[in-house]
Amino acid sequence: SKRAEVLHEWHKRQLHAAVPALIAKWEPRLDVKVAGYFLQRMKTKWGSCNYRARHIRLNTELVKKPRDLLEYVVVHEMAHLKEPTHS
Repeated sequence: SKRAEVLHEWHKRQLHAAVPALIAKWEPRLDVKVAGYFLQRMKTKWGSCNYRARHIRLNTELVKKPRDLLEYVVVHEMAHLKEPTHS
């Protein structure tokens, strides 16, 4: 619906306002460089990482969660740039 799309775009704007600062905060701490990030609806995950492209992808539903969960997911996906697996 039009209303749902407007809401989704608003949520994305809120995340775009928050995510770059989190990436900038954690890049020096983790000693990684994020080439880019993407926001999208995801059915089963909070985020993902493309290790080779150095991109992270974040679920737009994170906008509805506490800010520290957003930060946790950003840091978790950034950590995959150092360690691609969960081992």
